[in-house]
Amino acid sequence: MVDLQFKEEIPEVDKDPSSHSFGSALGEIRRSVKNLVQSESALARAELKESFSNLRKELIKEGIFSFLLVFSGLSFLAFLIIGLGRVLDDKYW
Repeated sequence: MVDLQFKEEIPEVDKDPSSHSFGSALGEIRRSVKNLVQSESALARAELKESFSNLRKELIKEGIFSFLLVFSGLSFLAFLIIGLGRVLDDKYW
């Protein structure tokens, strides 16, 4: 599974509302938005990495299946040619 490490800052809560200014409130909002954007981008990178890993595995499986399909198709074609030759007393033309 995906292991994400988040830096979570817990702001100190001051019980006295008169000590808060508009600038400090904006600073706190800015830090919160910054942390949110960073965590979402880390999550998106992890999801993309996992998706590409799954895609690579599926492409390998499809490649192996395609090789086996072609090989078995050629074997079946050889069987039909030899069988047809036997039916026609080795008169292919």
